[in-house]
Amino acid sequence: MPELTIGVPVFNGEPYLAQALAGLRSQTFPHFRVVIADNASTDHTPDIAKRVVAEDPRFSYVRRERNIGLVPNFNRLFHETTGEYFAWHAADDVVEPDFYRACVDLLRARPEAVAAMTGVVLMDEDGAVLGPEPEAVRADHPDRAVRFADLASLRHFSQFTYGVYRRAAMARTRLMLPFFWTSDRVFLAELALQGPLVRDPRPLYRVRQHHRRVTLAGRAAFYAGRTPRRGTMLRYSRELGLAIDHAGLDPAERGRLRRRLWMWRLRHGHLLLRSSVGALVGVAAGSVPRRRPAPPTAVRS
Repeated sequence: MPELTIGVPVFNGEPYLAQALAGLRSQTFPHFRVVIADNASTDHTPDIAKRVVAEDPRFSYVRRERNIGLVPNFNRLFHETTGEYFAWHAADDVVEPDFYRACVDLLRARPEAVAAMTGVVLMDEDGAVLGPEPEAVRADHPDRAVRFADLASLRHFSQFTYGVYRRAAMARTRLMLPFFWTSDRVFLAELALQGPLVRDPRPLYRVRQHHRRVTLAGRAAFYAGRTPRRGTMLRYSRELGLAIDHAGLDPAERGRLRRRLWMWRLRHGHLLLRSSVGALVGVAAGSVPRRRPAPPTAVRS
């Protein structure tokens, strides 16, 4: 059984998948395996993945019979694998050779921690470094209410999504919600209720910025206060409350976190009001048949 399993969910990842897998093959941490989960790609993703699998016994490849969606592909990777530690890896990002060693070393040194990440730098489509991407979030705070509020906030980039997790801590969460847009943010806030998320400051993870990256437009709209679907912020607020209920806390601690959540709701009242109006409009328009849009192309699904 590998100590660490790395899941690579991918759909039409031909432009960057080979570079992402090369970064994984270069890791100095020895006890890992990689599972590439192809979400029914229509490009040369299978060929790229199978070449690596043929050359490196640490890698395996599975192909979904149909595209099951971005978040379900992420979650199935967790359920289909084993190992004390688990990580997702984006098919368009690149890690430095010491990335997974640094993360696992942190978790070994901090037994109370539930996840570990390093510093992050941005790179362009060609791999040229653009600069660091600092993230203002107190994920390592000793108070779970502070961790929860910060990771539920709108001021971070969900970088811990691609860190290393303790599998046992992940299993106590609902993972990512398959029907919800900003599932990574809810998941990280819920995970923070289980323990600290720690970081090695060295910039060992490189995020690629490119025109096909689905998180770019979504993140820009989120920070501008515009949600891509009617009622999203209202749903986000409700799911944060359900995360508190799911965490298995005693009544006093649950009540304290609920009060912190109400403070969050007051600070974001304008977004929740806009979301509520949008939800009502959506209900009113629900009887009007609409043409279903084609799903966007994305390398991260």
